[in-house]
Amino acid sequence: MRVYGDRARTGSASAALDALAEGVAETRARRGLDRHARLTRLLIDAAALHQGVADLELARDGVDDTTVAQSVGLEVLSRLAGAVAMSWDDPAHAAPLGLGDALTRWRTSLPAEPLSLRVAEGFAHYAVYPEAYFEATRATRWAAPPCVIGLRSIGAALAPMVSAAFPPGTRVVAPRPVGEPFARHLALSAAVRRDLLSHAGPYAIVDEGPGLSGSSFGAVGDLLEDAGVSPERIVYLPSHDGAPGPMASGRHRRRWDLARRSAADFDRWIGPSRLASWCAKTLGAPSGPPVDLSGGRWRADGAAPVLPMLERRKFRVETPTGAWLLKFAGLGEEGEAKAERARALAADGFCPETGGLLHGFLAARWIADARPLDPECWGRARLMDHLARYLAFRADRFPARVEEGAGLEALAEMAAINAGEALGHAVGQAVARRLRALLADAPASRPVHVDARLHGWEWLVTPDGRLLKTDAVDHSRGHDLVGCQDIAWDVAGAELELGLSEAETDRLAAILGVAPPLLAIHRACYPAFQLGLWSFAPAEEASRVETHARRYREALRRFADQTSGEDSWMEPRRRAT
Repeated sequence: MRVYGDRARTGSASAALDALAEGVAETRARRGLDRHARLTRLLIDAAALHQGVADLELARDGVDDTTVAQSVGLEVLSRLAGAVAMSWDDPAHAAPLGLGDALTRWRTSLPAEPLSLRVAEGFAHYAVYPEAYFEATRATRWAAPPCVIGLRSIGAALAPMVSAAFPPGTRVVAPRPVGEPFARHLALSAAVRRDLLSHAGPYAIVDEGPGLSGSSFGAVGDLLEDAGVSPERIVYLPSHDGAPGPMASGRHRRRWDLARRSAADFDRWIGPSRLASWCAKTLGAPSGPPVDLSGGRWRADGAAPVLPMLERRKFRVETPTGAWLLKFAGLGEEGEAKAERARALAADGFCPETGGLLHGFLAARWIADARPLDPECWGRARLMDHLARYLAFRADRFPARVEEGAGLEALAEMAAINAGEALGHAVGQAVARRLRALLADAPASRPVHVDARLHGWEWLVTPDGRLLKTDAVDHSRGHDLVGCQDIAWDVAGAELELGLSEAETDRLAAILGVAPPLLAIHRACYPAFQLGLWSFAPAEEASRVETHARRYREALRRFADQTSGEDSWMEPRRRAT
């Protein structure tokens, strides 16, 4: 099944550096947790710029090498990581960053070509905190300062945080593992390889994983092992204590089982205690420790299906200002943008009140006496009116860049693949044929930050009869290939998740100005994506998932079986194919 995708944006190095310099200037006026969160954003943004430069040079030269632009970038990152570390230990610390000269030198060495700037998924989705790596490093015994190898992309920010636990001058490199996803290797210049292997002390290997194969960690382990570096000199710093997934090679799995590891685990190094202290400054001192609601523990009746490995971390906390849900929204710009959308939605009455962004965690008012929406029992006209106003608000207020979501061709390819895997080759081929015909003359999409999560359990009905949307800011920025789409995506989603009739769906599409051919495309792509997504559910969720999966399969079969008579705009395109 095709589900996952990564986000990257194209931008100029000089514009990225301008934004970084502006952020440095703004930091002077900030204090406490607000300043610390800004420093962390600067670290993440500088790492994205360094990653873009390094990837551009890797593509040009075929190897990761030491260049002026990368060397100065690592200097900037080292200083920012040091500032984050000092702020972490002492929130009152507010010394000037002193980056002016380094930023000037970085500017003169940056390439003129556009860069691909990646969103580090751990910072955006999975509550990976740079500070946790700093703590995990300090909790580990080191014979001497290590050579720190941070695996790009996310390692460009994490490696400097590890080095911040050691004296200035600690060696940091941030190479990118390349090659097949489950068989990565390093492409290093002779000089970088020689310099790296000449290190006489320990090595710290830093990344978010391991994932399905652990091959990124494995690539560095292979290099060091083949060069005769003894295992006791190597310490791996992952974000979790788990083993590599089922695609790991035997060599990598055996090495991982025996390796020295120090996990930068969220629960150990951030966890409820830090969240409680962050709450105290904004929402009031909690009356008890935050309650972990992650992994489906938020379900009151257990009826809604969940995907625990994709769920964001979330906690419930009681404070003098009431009860709040704290949900991880992302560090840096990612979280700030979501907080802005949440505030806008709350101000217009579509979502619960927002209590602020607490260094990556977005606070939303907990409504204890609300009940999940039953679309069949709520007034139909009222539901349709509310849904139209909600989706119109999103379409108007939350525009997005084209690169923030998959194009129609990519969605159609996903739909054909997922339909074929779920329903057989013939159905997959029929879906592909009909989508090709629709795409031949498809109207232009206008991407917005869609909700993409209109399932009944995601709506709350309050005792006074208001309808509120939960989980409304994450899914256009999920770790999947869909991303931002035309509002037609939400119209197709509402049809399936809220049980709209075809007439109701067409009426909603007309109100929102959605062209019928575009709606037809998403009527295939939406259920195909959902089928793929829920195929990752664990076995214990199977009975809950099946009710919804059956609905998605039926929708795909209807799409595959439709004739030209059912879609008047299809006939000439059908003949053309």
